[in-house]
Amino acid sequence: MTVGAIVWTAIGAAWLAWLVVTRSVRPLPGIESVVRAFLGSWLGRIVALAAWAEAGWHLFGQRP
Repeated sequence: MTVGAIVWTAIGAAWLAWLVVTRSVRPLPGIESVVRAFLGSWLGRIVALAAWAEAGWHLFGQRP
């Protein structure tokens, strides 16, 4: 198993755990409200834009 696969597995497991916990415990915010609050701030938008640019570079900018 590669490092990337381990990271994606950990991200998926954390996301699934968050969904289970937020569905069972009411006072915790859901993923949707956290993402909405994060992207509502200027810092969140800058981070999202930087991540989008990085992903675009890796998908379209590099030559094999």
